Amino acid sequence: MAAFSVQPIEDLTNESVPVDIHEITEGELTKEMKENIHFSIDGPNKIGYLDIKNEYRIDQSTYLYVKYALEHYKKLGVSFVIVKINSLGGEIFQAAKIVDLFQKLDINHQIPLIAYIDEYAIATSVMLALGCRFIAVNEKSVIGGGLPHEANFKIESASEKLRNFLTNEFINLAKFYDRSPIIAEAMVDPYLTIVDRNGKLVKLYSDDQVISEKERSDILLSKDGEWLTFNADQLLKYGVADFMVDPSLVDTKGASGYEWSFEKNALSEEPFLGRIPNATIVSYENWKVRFLSFLTHPAVSSILFVITVLAFYLQINTKGFNASGGTGLLALGLLILCSFSIQAVSSIVLVLLGLSICLILIEIFLIPGFGSIGILGISLCVISLFMLLLPGLEKFSLLDFESFSFAAGSLVSRLVWLVCSLIFSFIAILFIKRYFQHKFINLNKRVLRKEQVGDLDFLERFEEETLPKADSVGFTHCALRPIGKVVIHDRLYEAITFHHETIEKKREVIVIKHENGRVVVRENIPKEEGS
Repeated sequence: MAAFSVQPIEDLTNESVPVDIHEITEGELTKEMKENIHFSIDGPNKIGYLDIKNEYRIDQSTYLYVKYALEHYKKLGVSFVIVKINSLGGEIFQAAKIVDLFQKLDINHQIPLIAYIDEYAIATSVMLALGCRFIAVNEKSVIGGGLPHEANFKIESASEKLRNFLTNEFINLAKFYDRSPIIAEAMVDPYLTIVDRNGKLVKLYSDDQVISEKERSDILLSKDGEWLTFNADQLLKYGVADFMVDPSLVDTKGASGYEWSFEKNALSEEPFLGRIPNATIVSYENWKVRFLSFLTHPAVSSILFVITVLAFYLQINTKGFNASGGTGLLALGLLILCSFSIQAVSSIVLVLLGLSICLILIEIFLIPGFGSIGILGISLCVISLFMLLLPGLEKFSLLDFESFSFAAGSLVSRLVWLVCSLIFSFIAILFIKRYFQHKFINLNKRVLRKEQVGDLDFLERFEEETLPKADSVGFTHCALRPIGKVVIHDRLYEAITFHHETIEKKREVIVIKHENGRVVVRENIPKEEGS
C-alpha cells in the first residue's frame, strides 16, 4: 500500500449492491492462522509487541517507535507481532505510514500482525487495526469513526473530492484483508447510512431509504450525520474482528519489562495461538527511539532551526572558524539525523543543502564579510531546512488545491512552528546587528591577516575608521582594472576606481571615499595636464 494512493470510488446514487455478512468461524480462523503464522515446534518462539497507548496521539514519534521496533523484530525472527491498541487517533499521514510498515512486514517478510483492541480504536487508530491481518477484541472493545486529529480539519467544510480522498484509504485497507469496505467507508464518512437488510450489508444515501416494515425491517447500523461505531459483538458478527478474548487477562510483564511469557497475554486464549510452544513476548525499548522522538518534536526541531540560522549568521560575520560554526554544524547535523530517521530526505533536499553549505564556506574562508554569496547560502539553507522539517509535503501536488489543503492540515502544526522560528531568527539577527555588532562581530568587510606583497612588508585591510582619509594622495601599486592595490602613507590598501575606469601602475591617485573596507580613488591629474 502506498500512502494516500487515490483511486476512483464507485458512484452509487441511490443504494449499493448488498454485500453478504460473513462472520469468521473458528475453523476458518484456524486455517488462516496455520497458513500465515509460523513457529518452531521445539521452541523457543518469540512474539513481537507494540503498544499504541491512549496517552499519546499517533504522530511522528509513534511512527519512529513502530519503525525501529519492527526492524528489531525482523532480526529476531518473531512468529508474529501483537499490536495492542487503545487510542483515539492522531495524524492520518503518520497512521498511513505505519500501516505501510505493517503490510510490508506481513507480505515481504511473512510476519503477520494481530491487532488487539484493548478498549478503543477511534478515528485514525482504526487504520492501524485494519492494517493488521487479524483483529482480536474483548467485551469492552469499541471501534469507531471520527475525525482525524488534524488541526483545522473539519469534515463539514471539506469538499466531496477531499472526503473521497480520505474515504478511499479506509476502503483500500479493508479490502486488503477481505474485510467489509462498506463498514470501513462508514467509519470515515458520516453522511452514509448503513443497514443490515436480511443478512446483507446495504449502503444507503438517505435515511428515507431505510425499510421499517414489521415483517422485514432493516437493522440500522449507521445513520446520516453520525459516525459508525461498533462494539465487540458487532465487530465479530460483521467480520471486522476475528476472535474475542477475556478482558480480565492483562499482560504481566517480567522484571525487565522487555520479555515475558505469552501465557500471561490475553491472546493466548485463542486455541491455535495457545498451542505455540515455549512462546515469549518481546517488547522494544531503545534510547535511540526516545532521543529521535525528542528531536522530531516540532518545538525541538524549531529550536534547532533557529540555532542553525543564527550560528551560521554569526560565523559568517566573525573571523575564522569558531564556536558559532561548530554549533551551527551540530544543530544542522541533528536536523538531518531527524529527517533520515523518518525517511524524509530526498536527493533534491540534499543537493540544496550541500550547495548552501558550500556557499557559506566560500563566504567564510574566501570572501571577507557578509555579502550576496552568504545571503544566497543562508537562503538555500533555510529552504532546504524547511523541506527537511516538513516530511511528506512532497507527496502532495501544489497544483492540486484539494490535495495541498489536506497536506497543510496534516502538517499545519509543524509549519506554524517553523514559520514562527523563522520570524524569530530574523528578529534576532536584526537585534544582534543593531546592538552587538561592535562588541563581538563586525558586519563590515574585515580581514586582519597580513600577506607579503612585492617590496612592501605586508598588505593590510583596516577598520573603516583606520582607512586613509579623503583627499589622501598615494600611487597605484599595480594597475587598477578597476580593482587593485594602492600605496598610501607607506601602507598597501585594496582600492577601486571611482568611475570603474582603468588606472595604470605607478600613477598618482587621490582618495575619494571608503567602500566596504576598500578605498575609492581616482587618478590625481594636475590641472595644467587636464586642461
